[in-house]
Amino acid sequence: MVKSLFEPKSIAVIGASRDERKVGHIILKNLKEGFKGKLFAVNPFADKILGIKCYESLEEINEKIDLGVFAVKAEVVIEILERVENLKNAVIISSGFGEVGNVELEEKLIEIGKRKGIRILGPNCFGYQNPWLGINTTFSKMCSKGKIAIVSQSGALGAAFIDFALSQNIGISKFVSVGNMVDVDFADIIEYLNKDKETEGILAYLEGLKDGRKFFRAVRKLKKKLFILKAGKSRKGAETAKTHTGALAGEYLVYQGIFRQLGVKELSCIEDFFWVAKLLNNFGNGKREIIGITNAGGCATLFADACERYGVRLKDLGKKEIERLNKILPKMWNKRNPADIVGDATPERFEKVIESLRRKNRILVVMVTPQQMTNPKEVARRILKYKKDCCCVFVGGKEMEEAKERLRKEGVLCFDWVDECARILRYVSK
Repeated sequence: MVKSLFEPKSIAVIGASRDERKVGHIILKNLKEGFKGKLFAVNPFADKILGIKCYESLEEINEKIDLGVFAVKAEVVIEILERVENLKNAVIISSGFGEVGNVELEEKLIEIGKRKGIRILGPNCFGYQNPWLGINTTFSKMCSKGKIAIVSQSGALGAAFIDFALSQNIGISKFVSVGNMVDVDFADIIEYLNKDKETEGILAYLEGLKDGRKFFRAVRKLKKKLFILKAGKSRKGAETAKTHTGALAGEYLVYQGIFRQLGVKELSCIEDFFWVAKLLNNFGNGKREIIGITNAGGCATLFADACERYGVRLKDLGKKEIERLNKILPKMWNKRNPADIVGDATPERFEKVIESLRRKNRILVVMVTPQQMTNPKEVARRILKYKKDCCCVFVGGKEMEEAKERLRKEGVLCFDWVDECARILRYVSK
C-alpha cells in the first residue's frame, strides 16, 4: 500500500530554493501554506527558506521522513538516494531518466528503491495534491476539497486540469501525476483510492501500462466508477507516448477489450475529461434520469436526436407529472420529455417547471433560447436556486453570454450546444 506516500506526517523538500521562480521554492511554499505535519527543507547553501530551517542533507534530519519531494537534477537524485537511510517514500519531480533515453539511470533508480524499500512516485512527474490534508507537492495552486480523484500520466495536462478545476469550482479528493511509473503505478493508486473515504469517482489520463495484469487485478476489485481518457490510440500517438513518459501505449484494441470487461467508462477526448469532472463534481457518479426543459421546440428535437445518438435514455414523464405541468403550462405544450414549455416562456414559468420536476437522482437540462419575453439573465438567476438539480444549455450569442458567465461562476454546468450536453450526459444517464 502507498498510504504513507499520500498521507505523510513528515515531508522534506530536497532542492528547496530561495529563488521564487524555482520549482523547489514553489513546492516548499505550497506545503508551508497547507501541510500541518513536520516540514523540512534541504539546501546545503541556505540557513532558512520561508522561515523554515534548512538542512545540508536528508541524513542530517535525525528522524524518519515519510516523504521526500525531489526537485534536483536526475544524477543528484541517485546520489542522495544511495546515501539516505531515513526515507519511506519519494516524489521525484526531476526529469532526465527513461523518457529522454537515459534507461541506465532509470534502472539504477528502480534498483535503489527496491533495495532500500523506498516507494517512488515518478520520476518526471508533476507531484500530487491531497486537499483534505493540505498537501500540495505540485507547482500549481491547491484545488479545493472534493470527491473526485484525478490521475494523469501527463504532468502538463495535469496542470491544465488543475487550472480548469480552480476556474470551475471543481473540488478533488486527490490529484496524482504518475510520470514514468518506475514503481508506484496506476494499479497502486487505484488500490489506494478504492479504500480512500474521500474519493467517490476516479478520472484518469492514460498513455500506456507497464504491468497490464496488475492493473486488471486492481480495477477488478474497484468499487468506484473509473473514467479513462486513453491516449496513444494511433501508431503515431503510441510513438509519441513512448518518448513522452517512456511508457509503451500498446495495441488500443487490447485496452478497449480490457475496459469493456472491467466496466471502465472510456472518455472520447480531452474536452470530455474536463466536462465529466465538472459533471461528477456537481452530481456525483451515480446514474441519473435526464429530463429536458426548453422554450424552443427545435432545441427539444435536436436534444432528443443527440440523446439517441449518444445512448442517453429520455424517460417519459409520469402521468402525475404531466397533470401538474398542465396546471402551469399553456395547453399546447408537448407533454413529453424534453418538455417544450413554449416560446413565450417567462423566467417564472421556467422556475415553476423546474420546481415541479426536480427529483433525487435526476438532472434537469434547462435549454434556453433568447426570445424577448425570456430574459436569459433572470432565468439564470432563478436556476441558481436549483443548481444542484440543473445543468444548462444557453443557445445564442451576445445576449446569452452574461447569463452563462454567471451560471458558470456559481458552479453550474452550462453548455453552448445541445449536442455537447448530450455527449457528456451519456456518462451518467440511466
